[in-house]
Amino acid sequence: MIDSYEILVTSFITSIPIIAVALIFYFLFKNAFHSYIKMKSYESDKYRLDLESEIYKLNKKISSTEERFNSANKLIIEGNTKSSIAGTDFLERIGADKNMSIKDKSVFVLTPLNPDFNEDFEWVENAFRKHKYVCSKGNDVKVQSNLLSHIIKEMLASKFVVANIGGRNPNVFYELGIAHALGKDVILISRSVDDITFDLSSSQIIIFNTEEQLSSSIDEWLVSTLESKIS
Repeated sequence: MIDSYEILVTSFITSIPIIAVALIFYFLFKNAFHSYIKMKSYESDKYRLDLESEIYKLNKKISSTEERFNSANKLIIEGNTKSSIAGTDFLERIGADKNMSIKDKSVFVLTPLNPDFNEDFEWVENAFRKHKYVCSKGNDVKVQSNLLSHIIKEMLASKFVVANIGGRNPNVFYELGIAHALGKDVILISRSVDDITFDLSSSQIIIFNTEEQLSSSIDEWLVSTLESKIS
């Protein structure tokens, strides 16, 4: 019995270095794996940002005239004229529920990832903050899977949607079409009237040059929208 106990103790003591080495390798691998995931996430964001910047430049050339713009964005423009709720099958495929609860005092902003539009987002955020609303955008949270799915879910859960159509970004127009299909209250903003090259109600568009102009127009739109829901 003693021999068996001694053998067991000896075996355990002998295995301690092996266990220690195994644990060291485990933690090293774990840290290396997390570092790799963060690096890939950074590379993915940077790649998308660089790609979007190039698309932004090319799109400005392609859509330099109304005729060219309408031709390049025919499906998106047609989609924006319809306000029917998106099909249940479509939402189910992305894991969303059109009946999901809406976060009170929430605003989702559709905006290009190009840093040139960061100031616009800050101005929108400041304008809604005065009314106790919280603004968010697609890249506020690191998404490991489908970014579009995340954006649609955020739109579904938001009270209002703001779309910055400055630069005629294709992603923004695509997401804008979905927002309309979801039946959301949407306000369009742009620094230039040149970005508006198709027929949209002027009451839905804010053209601004300064933060004061944008803030004042958002105030008016918000009051008008809330009053229409009461009446």
